[in-house]
Amino acid sequence: RERERERERERGMMSGRKHDVQRPSSSAVKMSLAGIFLCAATLPSAGAFATPSASQTHGVFSRHNMAFGIGASPPLSSGSLWAHGPLGMLRGGSDDSESLSDSKLRSSPADVIEEATTVAAVAATGEVSSSESAAVQPTSVAANGEATSSVGESTIIAEDSEYIKPLLDTRSYRAITLPNGLTCLLVSDPLTDVEAGSVHINSGHFQDPEHRPGLAHFHEHMLFLGTEKYPDENDFETFLGRNGGSSNAFTDMEDTNYYFSVSPLDHEVDEDDVGDVDEDVPGAVPGGKTSAALSGALDRLSQFFISPTFNAAMVERELRAIDSEYLNSVSSDSWRNFQLLKSYANPHHPFNKFGCGNYKTLTNGGDIKGEKAEVSGGTNPRDDLIKFWEQNYQTPKMKLCVVGRAGLDELQKTLEETFGDIKPPSDKWLERNPPIAKDETKLFPSEHARYGISVFDADEFLGVIREVVPVVESRIIKLQFATPPFDDETLSDIRPYRVLSHLLGHESPGSLHSLLNEEGLINSLSSGVGIDTADFSLCSITLSLTPKGLKERDRVLSLIWQWISLIKSSVGNDELMEKYHNEMAAMGKVNFMYRENGDPTDFCSTASGMLFTYEPSKLLAGSSQTGKYDVDITK
Repeated sequence: RERERERERERGMMSGRKHDVQRPSSSAVKMSLAGIFLCAATLPSAGAFATPSASQTHGVFSRHNMAFGIGASPPLSSGSLWAHGPLGMLRGGSDDSESLSDSKLRSSPADVIEEATTVAAVAATGEVSSSESAAVQPTSVAANGEATSSVGESTIIAEDSEYIKPLLDTRSYRAITLPNGLTCLLVSDPLTDVEAGSVHINSGHFQDPEHRPGLAHFHEHMLFLGTEKYPDENDFETFLGRNGGSSNAFTDMEDTNYYFSVSPLDHEVDEDDVGDVDEDVPGAVPGGKTSAALSGALDRLSQFFISPTFNAAMVERELRAIDSEYLNSVSSDSWRNFQLLKSYANPHHPFNKFGCGNYKTLTNGGDIKGEKAEVSGGTNPRDDLIKFWEQNYQTPKMKLCVVGRAGLDELQKTLEETFGDIKPPSDKWLERNPPIAKDETKLFPSEHARYGISVFDADEFLGVIREVVPVVESRIIKLQFATPPFDDETLSDIRPYRVLSHLLGHESPGSLHSLLNEEGLINSLSSGVGIDTADFSLCSITLSLTPKGLKERDRVLSLIWQWISLIKSSVGNDELMEKYHNEMAAMGKVNFMYRENGDPTDFCSTASGMLFTYEPSKLLAGSSQTGKYDVDITK
């Protein structure tokens, strides 16, 4: 568990509750290259793959006819070395963490996605909508024969028939908006042995007030300790424990996520709800009432956002719990490196904030209880907790996902009876929180738009080398590059970073990894998204060095920059780069179409956050839907 925590902290996440659960905000998987052809010749200014002299550290990776025929081996001559790999040699590929699980069998995965995309764009009138972001209003037939798009008091924004799903997905889906403005994803799975729910809040420690570093993290802890309807501090956990479940939460830079699971042992099926059972799906029973376990858990979770008590008697204890997390993290190298990176950010950007918090930062430097309380100057943060909840826990900043055995109508009814009681935002709140204004004249409109300031000023914060003595012996080089946010509208369809990361981290013969590994300089190399926020991101190349690699780190860095230079020069080769782009897009579609349903708890936790990024009907496909290659955006 501790090793897993270390790996997750390395992705730049903040601490969570109980088991210190942390989730990556974006995919940081190792990407790989297929079929790049390289030639390195021994020249006065360009060394071969053998270790060059100091004057030969440029041009080790020389580009020569990168489109050399597949499978053909050029003749070797003295002083030169060729390397190539077949296009089918994908390692890692496009492991899209954002592509969750999930139509009917078709002739090919590409046909399914293209057809389903067209279906998802058809509005109730039968016409194709011109706006991908427009909410689709499906139709259902009321008793009087008229078409309607609502069940109960909620508005249906996507029905099951509109969802783009994997071939083997037997779940049913529906997206609704409750009258209070809360968007919810409902998932009916008659075969599941775990029911789950999650609420994602689009606020994290970036929203901490300046005088209370760590307040968002502390707020997350306090929400679990009682509500007006369920005042006992252990009520939620006790209820989940009785029903074979558990809960947890995590606080990130711009997000907070609460999730739980239960066992549907008391699931009841109403005979009136049972229709024709699909004989090909053993045990599948459509309809049925929401289990008492799931409805009870949803009711208790909803009270977090209706009437939390922020029990004053628990403040001191939870402050000590936060302080304990902080003290445990001080000896973590990944946590220390993350804080070092944050400390070098623009002090006016929220990335510079201390998100974990500790007792002193949350009490303004003094005690709030005990003999020294009066003279220490400490202040109780409870009033700021209430203000934080009132400002950030509003339905426009919330999304919900639930998975249960019950039918979609029953699940919707349960949500209307629980989360439907959350108050909608006031007009005054809406005036204070207008939509983020983006500069549409920029190539990447979202970059630096949300906070209005650059996180890393080029003159002061970029181009800096930092050397760190680790607590635990390790030999690592990490290069981080400031890049636009990956959810930017310009990048969200093309996703050029996937191909670039794919090329940087590939392990085939002739690649950077292959050369460094053959020379005994590295143990591993990975490339991907390290940190992703609403207005900036950081891409990273991480190498674990051998003792020899640490001694020759200048050579390692030289080879990295040469490899990057080679990739830059190849971007202008439209035919070659488009081939890689299309290959990864095809692999992404195949991976998606044959993806199996994952754990319901993980699904809910991830899907609730993805509702902020994707149209509900396209949420399952996520980033597996890739547009055409664009050379200008890639450059």
